[in-house]
Amino acid sequence: MRSGQRPALPTSSATLTIAADRVARGANLLLAAEWAERTHGASAWHRALSAVAPADRREFDGDPVTIGVYRFGALRRVVQSLAHQVDRPEDELVAPLYAFIADNQMSSVQRLVARLTTPSVVIARLPSLWRGLFTVGALRVEKATLDSARIRFTVPGCLVDWLAPVCLGTTTRVVELAGGGGATVWEADRRALGADTWDVTFTVDWRSELDA
Repeated sequence: MRSGQRPALPTSSATLTIAADRVARGANLLLAAEWAERTHGASAWHRALSAVAPADRREFDGDPVTIGVYRFGALRRVVQSLAHQVDRPEDELVAPLYAFIADNQMSSVQRLVARLTTPSVVIARLPSLWRGLFTVGALRVEKATLDSARIRFTVPGCLVDWLAPVCLGTTTRVVELAGGGGATVWEADRRALGADTWDVTFTVDWRSELDA
């Protein structure tokens, strides 16, 4: 990932109020737990949960339901805790986590259809994936060609500094499903719109099947 000069990041999600924070649909938490246990082991995941505040841990108590809405800050801090447990940078966990989430948010029929089409066609469907994961913000695919796309997010500040790894993970997986590979994500533009709203645009490039 690469970026040029950018305005200062918004306030960390650690300081958000609960009301502003409750924007993550249950699939994020359910699939984060599944991915963490599969990838890093149940012991590391439980240590990560044990290290966060009780209010954050309660978001994961029982099984979060897909139709529920949960605190993004709690998810963020548990992933940060897991990154500490496994001694990895946060971004290096977020990208593969959201590749896993993107894969599991697609039905078997959708994955089959993806394999019969092109990466640009599958990427054009990313807005519906975003709506299935968050109650706020918007994702727009402004351009999609044979081997590149321009993706624009309009989001509250709590989501801004996760966008690059989320975008990398999701686009990497959907490109792979459609027979492409080597996806890279570059932050092309970031603008503060006011009222804790940010507009961030990424350019995504990949290697199409025809380039192989």
